[in-house]
Amino acid sequence: MTDLTSRVLSLFASLVFLILVTNFYQPSHAGVYRWVDDSGQVHFGEQPPPGIETRAVKPPPPPALPADQGALLRGTIEQKQADYTRNRNESKAAQLKAENEAANRKKNCSQTRQAISSINKYMNKRMFDKDGNYVEETARQQKLIEARKSEDYWCN
Repeated sequence: MTDLTSRVLSLFASLVFLILVTNFYQPSHAGVYRWVDDSGQVHFGEQPPPGIETRAVKPPPPPALPADQGALLRGTIEQKQADYTRNRNESKAAQLKAENEAANRKKNCSQTRQAISSINKYMNKRMFDKDGNYVEETARQQKLIEARKSEDYWCN
């Protein structure tokens, strides 16, 4: 058998299968019909008798839940809504807190690096504290060590 013949047979088999499937397919949910017989009696059914004028009708809605089940369902839905709102607000608050902490860390890191730069700039010169007192070399070295620790904390 040639390649073309096998392709044609395969296409033909697929077409036959498709025709069979579409001919035997019936929807699982039939409509509801209303009709009146010769004696004036009104009937409803999924398949109207042949030769009689029918009208498709919408089926009635399902019955309402009993009051206790409705209240329980409403309570469950309200609790889920409250949980969702609480989780959303907590998530927003956590995100805002994280953003504030990041901004604070960035600001403190910048200030620490400026302090290190200032200490290094005046390391070989005389340094004075806020009160105007001379700062000894060992005290300057200690300030630099503390500033480096602060830099590690805020910048890393």
